[in-house]
Amino acid sequence: MKLFNSKSLIFFCSFLFVFLSCKKPTTIGLDIHPSEDRIEIKVDSNFFNLTINTSSQDSLRSDEPVRLLLGNLTSDPVFPKSNAHFITNLLLPSNNINLGDIANIVIDSVILQYVIDDYYGNEIESFNNLFVSKLANPIYKDSSYYSNYPILYNQSELVSSNNKIIQDSNSVSLIKISIDNSIGQEIVEGQYEGALSSNDDFLQYFYGLKVATVNPSDLNLANDNTILYLNADNQKSKFTIFYRNISINDSVMSLDLTLGGDAARVNLFNQKDIQELNSLSENCYIQSMSSYKTSIKFNNLESIKDTLKNKVINKVNLKFSCNDDLLFEPHNKLFLVRKSSSGNNIFLTDFVIEGESHFGGQNQNNNFTFNITRYFSDLINGASDFTNELVLLSSGAVINSNRSIVPKSSFLIEVTYSGL
Repeated sequence: MKLFNSKSLIFFCSFLFVFLSCKKPTTIGLDIHPSEDRIEIKVDSNFFNLTINTSSQDSLRSDEPVRLLLGNLTSDPVFPKSNAHFITNLLLPSNNINLGDIANIVIDSVILQYVIDDYYGNEIESFNNLFVSKLANPIYKDSSYYSNYPILYNQSELVSSNNKIIQDSNSVSLIKISIDNSIGQEIVEGQYEGALSSNDDFLQYFYGLKVATVNPSDLNLANDNTILYLNADNQKSKFTIFYRNISINDSVMSLDLTLGGDAARVNLFNQKDIQELNSLSENCYIQSMSSYKTSIKFNNLESIKDTLKNKVINKVNLKFSCNDDLLFEPHNKLFLVRKSSSGNNIFLTDFVIEGESHFGGQNQNNNFTFNITRYFSDLINGASDFTNELVLLSSGAVINSNRSIVPKSSFLIEVTYSGL
């Protein structure tokens, strides 16, 4: 049986041609496009050019991160000193905890323990001291917090804590922080006030902890060059109170409080001024932890429109490369947004409609490529709320410490088009 006769086949081919011709933008036939049907927009081009500038970044929303950052970067020859610390709730393991007669309980030790997923900088480091203090105001799981959140705590209650980094039997790296026994005593005595009945009661009684590698009143005291990536959701991450009941012979007991799950937690970073950046005019800079971003502006936009008048844009790629650094690794991924006329950062339609794998931004041998076809087509066709500015940002900026140095001369916008 024939599926198509000659007329139906001609009709189908005509329909397919019209359908594919109407798709805009398109990438069909790019592999056979002549070079004269491409334009390149560069920083130093005489006709088309870009203006590229680095600026300090505002605070970022940093609550409920998938990992906590702790440490300092102090020996980077280009970027200023960075500090990362965090605040966190502690949660009860269950409701209605009863430790017996509190008068008979003696606290032996209190350990705050986190699994180390990774690190950035020199090496996994056991910091000389960690400063752990009780929060003076509550934090909530369902609230939004930013990386410059002003923390209230009592300076007199700041505890300089010893710590050590070990590997357990499964070769999992752990940081174990010795906390002053008084904090364990306070938590245990919460039983008197019903604070151990539920997490709602407990969080009204004990707001949580702040953990930092340097006295927050003077960040200049930091001299280490490592930031740890901590996994609060790992079951081996916990806050443990070891205690004895003196009314029972040889009684050694413990109470584990939870650090992950529904525990509110926030990463916090020091602010960095653009004047602190040891920059060179031929480079631009991107750094995580609410540090630096780079803007890319199209100059001579009207000239670009004239050149592409009566043309179909097939594909537009933004390409650039970053410098390599063995100690301070560049980002594994960067992100690109557009600046709206009201000054807001807006996701590009190439990312929203086509998805992340199509959009790009991954580091491939220190080279980055973004597919910005839809954005560029909308830009030159005068879409509403568009400006001539793109913004290059750190991806995962609140859960990594990477920084990237990009030579401005490496930027290239490659536009492939065809005639109507």
